[in-house]
Amino acid sequence: MTGNYRLGVDVGGTFTDVLLLNVDTGTTWRAKVSTTPEDQSIGVRTGIDRILNEIPDGSSVILQVVNHGTTVATNALLESKGAKVALIVTEGYRDTLQTRRSQVPGGLASWITWKKPEPLAPLEATIEAPGRIANDGTEVRPFDAALFAERLQTLHKHKPEAITVSLINAFANPVHEQAVLRVLADIMPDIPVSLSSDVLPEVMEYERAVTTVCNSYLKPTVHAYLHNLLAALEGKTKHLRVLRSDGGLSSVALATHFPVALALSGPAGGVSGVVTSIAAQTQYKNLITLDMGGTSFSLLNALQLIIEL
Repeated sequence: MTGNYRLGVDVGGTFTDVLLLNVDTGTTWRAKVSTTPEDQSIGVRTGIDRILNEIPDGSSVILQVVNHGTTVATNALLESKGAKVALIVTEGYRDTLQTRRSQVPGGLASWITWKKPEPLAPLEATIEAPGRIANDGTEVRPFDAALFAERLQTLHKHKPEAITVSLINAFANPVHEQAVLRVLADIMPDIPVSLSSDVLPEVMEYERAVTTVCNSYLKPTVHAYLHNLLAALEGKTKHLRVLRSDGGLSSVALATHFPVALALSGPAGGVSGVVTSIAAQTQYKNLITLDMGGTSFSLLNALQLIIEL
């Protein structure tokens, strides 16, 4: 069947919503089906098939693009269902995730007890890599591959499902992280690795480490989901794009490599929609978006994005 068809899919904790648009005519079709937590791609394909059954010759429709918002990353974080993560740090910085920052959240935090959440990579699965890079990118101490390989043997008993490498000043020079990656490829080749110099090449050691650990925590879950989704959509679409936490869209390859960019993407997509569809076209500018799902509830102020219009 000819025509320029685009599909929007939003997977929530309870329902999966599907919207089909014929760009040439402006005609739309909608479907709402139950989300399938065991494999969200099943619910997505069910919704698509339900819509296509409403269209004459719908079985022959090829979707030009599928734009997809999913809570798979957010829910994995909220429900603590991510991967077992091991962490590689620079010698002397083994407690990076435990030390964190001196600030604690909340106005009452100075006179109440705040229980810190458990790090996504435990201390017992944290290994120190020999070597040191200065903040200007120069090498202070060389990386010792043989010594690191020896230390790495202790990780086998923890059976990590993903590994994070976050070394001091890797934002200035990633050479030691890349050397660690080569050793990991030889010793633990089947385990996905996230480098802080790839995920968040910025100053501030804790922020870079915790973001990259989160990326590792989500990587197996998001990879499995998007792999299943591509299989479910095989032959039905030319392009699949995934909603990011900045309200933009990502290719499947990038979403799989940087799954941390999908966390809280649903509320961010809502803000983008409010800015482009409401604030830009009406007198209303200072707005708040609300996203109520089956797992979480989010409020975001759209003012900052609106100011840029």
